[in-house]
Amino acid sequence: MTEKELNALYYLNIELERLKKQMDDIRAKKRELALDVAIGNAAVTGMPKNPSPANGFELYIINHIALQDQLDAELDKQLAQYVVKLLEYERRKEEIEAYIDQIEDEETKSIFTYRCVERKSWSEIGAILFIDRRTASRKFYHCLLYTSPSPRDPK
Repeated sequence: MTEKELNALYYLNIELERLKKQMDDIRAKKRELALDVAIGNAAVTGMPKNPSPANGFELYIINHIALQDQLDAELDKQLAQYVVKLLEYERRKEEIEAYIDQIEDEETKSIFTYRCVERKSWSEIGAILFIDRRTASRKFYHCLLYTSPSPRDPK
């Protein structure tokens, strides 16, 4: 596992939250569209009759429903793409967390957690663990250099 991969965990968490929010927004839009059609259909009663043979309101509703179906299909497509991204990010996150969990020394594991998950500076890590910032940095990089490779890395 490289430092870059470990540092990606923080940003993966941010990206996961963003994707979840976008998925919720898409679901809200879909509910809004469904409600819009239900309200549109309810408004049909009590409307004055159109003197022309073609009912303009019926055409409006038909066009509106067709447009809603197109939007609904597009939203479903976006939602599916977000789900795929979300699953990939979750997989990468679990992989990084598993790497951190396999570290045997508890202090080093804490250093990795503070640095990679919580994005703390070396000074902050040193203050939390009551060690010098240089010691925290040295343990971090020593563990990266001299531990066994991750399951993804070839031997």
